[in-house]
Amino acid sequence: MADADKPKWLELRRALWPDCPAERHSLEMDQLQCSDGVVFLAQDSDGQVVGFAEVSIRRDHVEGTSSAPVPYLEGWYVIPSHRRQGIGRALIKSAESWALETGFSELASDAESDNEDGIRAHWDLGFREVGSRVHFVRPVRAPKAEPSGSDAPMSTKDLFLGYNKAYNAKDVSAMLTFFDEACVFENISGGKVTVRTEGKGELEALARRSAQAFASREQKVVSLTQGQGRIAAEIDYHAVLQADLSPELKAGSRLDLRGISVCEFADGKIVRLSDYS
Repeated sequence: MADADKPKWLELRRALWPDCPAERHSLEMDQLQCSDGVVFLAQDSDGQVVGFAEVSIRRDHVEGTSSAPVPYLEGWYVIPSHRRQGIGRALIKSAESWALETGFSELASDAESDNEDGIRAHWDLGFREVGSRVHFVRPVRAPKAEPSGSDAPMSTKDLFLGYNKAYNAKDVSAMLTFFDEACVFENISGGKVTVRTEGKGELEALARRSAQAFASREQKVVSLTQGQGRIAAEIDYHAVLQADLSPELKAGSRLDLRGISVCEFADGKIVRLSDYS
């Protein structure tokens, strides 16, 4: 996508998700552009951008699918004045063609249970309904620790919070216990991948260098959004340097950042961690 198209893409995203904060829009757009996903924009005969479709690659199992990973339609929108003209169908067709060319055999999506128009549109385009679920939440106060030796698997939330606690304590050995042997880590800043490791060995080397660079550090979890096999966490990051990193960043300097960490899980381990700032 050309940089000139991003403002229109953002405008359409705000129309589809009006309650989403501007900062989150920006981070999610950067995340998608740095991933294996794709964005399609639709133009009318005058060259005006009037719709979009966002497709990510979900590596966890998606309900109703027979394969993994699978392309997932995260967002699909056409402005009201241009609906019922085949634009939405053309966007889905483009997504389907891309999925086939990329080697996938399925395209998954979702719609809110009360979004009758969205559900009908999916049916009309050949999607089939594979399930529905009701989400619940309750406050938890003073939870009791599980007995030692329990075989109960950790939830994705517990895995992420356990990793985060070890990270803040600079306990690299404890932190690594939460990661899969073939894990991938990426740091993305300003839409560009600045650091990438593949495998637990490379992650350990990076983690030990990082721990030595800071006198103190804290990733404070502001909010968590959970999906199937993944978590997106808004993070306030605060750190004090222990060593000079550059002429501008010297020992004793304080770093204060806001970002998002996206964790993907499989078989009780973190298989991918992407930090966005």
